[in-house]
Amino acid sequence: MYLSRREGLYNVCWTIHLVCFALIIAIAFILVIPEGYFGSSNGLIDSWVHAAVSHAKEFGKIELASLTVVLGFSKFLCSQIGPGWVWNAIEGLLTEFRKHSFTKICLESEQYSHRVTLFQYVTYRHWWFLFTSRCWLKCFRFVGGLRGPWSGWLIVVRRSGNAKKRTNLVFLACDDGENAEGLAGRAFRGGQTYLVNGLPLINESSSDTDIAEYATKTYVDVRWVRKRLAERKTLSRSIAAIPIEVDHKPWGVIVIDSTEPTGIKIQPNAKDVAAFMLGKLLKGL
Repeated sequence: MYLSRREGLYNVCWTIHLVCFALIIAIAFILVIPEGYFGSSNGLIDSWVHAAVSHAKEFGKIELASLTVVLGFSKFLCSQIGPGWVWNAIEGLLTEFRKHSFTKICLESEQYSHRVTLFQYVTYRHWWFLFTSRCWLKCFRFVGGLRGPWSGWLIVVRRSGNAKKRTNLVFLACDDGENAEGLAGRAFRGGQTYLVNGLPLINESSSDTDIAEYATKTYVDVRWVRKRLAERKTLSRSIAAIPIEVDHKPWGVIVIDSTEPTGIKIQPNAKDVAAFMLGKLLKGL
């Protein structure tokens, strides 16, 4: 399974949490035992034990307080990031949902051309977001005013199957919905599903008219389209965006995209089932 930076950070925080817990138990035990419990100091190992006990007796209360703070903070970080098994389950759900979202021809072709992607809504209040390159390199726009990490963005957190996992793709999802970027931003702010088929084929030889039509139908700026072309990115020809709620509050968006102009064909009830199950898995993250 793909291990994201987020999951790696969770593993580090959880390890710190366990180490702090073990140290707290050890120091608390030392503080309550009577002097001379370990007998006389004979040999190198005994000297180390007595030195550790003496140190704990002298500074144990301060260390105990410090470790308790670190224990609580690491637990808080773990609860905010989410355990790896949850993200693996989410990836599996997206992969299964993909089987019910495209035409048969698309499902039999390359996975990277027909993807299901989960976007999460983040702001500067999501502390881990501030430690990502996307926050400072991608999350600045001048759309109806200066937009930055404080404005609200949709970032990729999971993708189906073997599609490319690491990506810096972001969409502005500001409070004023008319300036939200992409079908993802509009779906998140509007709280409704968007589906666009038959988008024009865009490549380096495309006319200004086709590029402008693509930008208009997908709610992005023409400069955004040209930038994606300059980065040699393939632009999808059919896109759907489904808002995701957790505890009846907007959490993010599922984006389905295909290089085929009529590649998306979501089966009845599949959208509602996927949104419901994701909402349950994402609860508490």
